[in-house]
Amino acid sequence: MSTYYTSKYSGEEIDALLDGVAVFGGATTPQGALANLGAGVRPNLLINPFFEVNQRGQTSYSSTYGVYTVDGWLLNNAETATVNVLSNGVQIVAGTVTAQFRQYLESLSDGVYTLSFLFTDGSLGYAVYEKSGTAYTRKDYTPSNVWGMGMQDTSGKPTAYMYVQAGMSAAPVASKLESGEGQTLAYQDDTGAWQLLPQPESDYATQLARCQRYYLPIDQMEYRAGQVGTNYISFSVPTPGTMRTNPVLAGTANIKATNGTTQSGFAISFVTRGGIARAYAAKNAHGLTDAIIAFESGSALSAEL
Repeated sequence: MSTYYTSKYSGEEIDALLDGVAVFGGATTPQGALANLGAGVRPNLLINPFFEVNQRGQTSYSSTYGVYTVDGWLLNNAETATVNVLSNGVQIVAGTVTAQFRQYLESLSDGVYTLSFLFTDGSLGYAVYEKSGTAYTRKDYTPSNVWGMGMQDTSGKPTAYMYVQAGMSAAPVASKLESGEGQTLAYQDDTGAWQLLPQPESDYATQLARCQRYYLPIDQMEYRAGQVGTNYISFSVPTPGTMRTNPVLAGTANIKATNGTTQSGFAISFVTRGGIARAYAAKNAHGLTDAIIAFESGSALSAEL
């Protein structure tokens, strides 16, 4: 006796699977199937990958070498370039030379990594690198006549970057550095347009907390002395979490007597302890029994790389 198997799939669905055309929600790539099935993607090793955290608060940044713009990202170029903050990303405008937009990482193990950027015009670029010590060997790359991207070592710091050719501009909406070969930042839909995949821990609150490990605005805040010694005064400055390392003051802080009189000659340093940045104001025989530390407008604690 013959036994016949009746498939629960239609002939069209079977053909589609064999032809490599996904039937899960209309996705046409493995990345698309991941999105439609709600599967996870690899963690992002960058901070502020959607460029949403902008604690310095400027709408535009123009600079040359090594100046921070939106949190975690620096402009690095020989001539002035500009980063404009958009509602959905940033726009990098190069001047007369190539403009580089980079992020330093605290550490990165040897291995294979994929760096990718999604742009407002719907294009996607990626570069695959193998890291061995301070050497980075490119294994795969998508070229463009406007932008490029890469990885390198910068004075012992792993660095991920994109660049814009001289006289041109590009507007990334998202970025990702992930372990392994192949990007999981975006997928192509049926029309060929690139769509952002759901990214773990990409929400603003999580990214803000990560950025505050490196940079924390404290402008126009005042704190009363915690301890007063003969040659020092200490103050406790609350922080949302533990900063990456002992921060330095970006801006100006004044030591004042409790009657508001500004004192001179104090050297101020900071030590991070849990959710506190302890400020030490040192001056031999300062003569105060109490004091206030007052941070001027625009001041911040910086533990940036």
